[in-house]
Amino acid sequence: MRYWLHNEFLQLGAEKMAKSAGGAPRLADLTEAGYHPMAYRLFLLGGHYRSQLDFNTAAVEAAQATLRRLVARIQPLRPLPAVETLAEATRRAQGDPAAMRLLDTIDAAIAADLSTPRILAALQDALREPALTPDGLRTVVAAADALLGLGLAVLDPKDLEQRRALGDLSAEERRAISELVADRTQARKERDWARADQIRAQLDELGVTITDTPEGPVWQLR
Repeated sequence: MRYWLHNEFLQLGAEKMAKSAGGAPRLADLTEAGYHPMAYRLFLLGGHYRSQLDFNTAAVEAAQATLRRLVARIQPLRPLPAVETLAEATRRAQGDPAAMRLLDTIDAAIAADLSTPRILAALQDALREPALTPDGLRTVVAAADALLGLGLAVLDPKDLEQRRALGDLSAEERRAISELVADRTQARKERDWARADQIRAQLDELGVTITDTPEGPVWQLR
């Protein structure tokens, strides 16, 4: 069974962030600034849903760095097993006392009014626990991620590399990129595919990813 919960308010300094006041960040703003959506999720999971969190760039950057370390540590363990229930996790962990202990810790954390910070702590403990067997570690990681929803089984480390933000570009760089995007759009209209591909290659060298949509091309830095 899945539940939807309303998180406590985010704070910006001493002020409550509210959409109506124009102070709430959009996920699109964070991704445009180079943060992975799961980094923001990890930032939120680091506090109890009943507690207010202070939103700031340093906190999201720290969450992204933590997520990057988690993925780098977990990647060699893939593929992770599909673990959706405590019974399934327990069955897989039979014969591994350290894994059973950590699964009990995770179960106690989720039962304690959805204490996601304690689940994150148990996940970190698991990655440092020398007594865990490889299969036991995979099971504990999969069980924790089934609750946290961070996508640790599939996240690509490259996706967590900090991208340049659009605000880092000079006016000249923005203008040059916009002109290339416009030139490519015109080449596509004229069905000059070779020219369009050449411009895409130029944009790629500049670290620009372009996506064609029904509303027109959309570009972002990587």
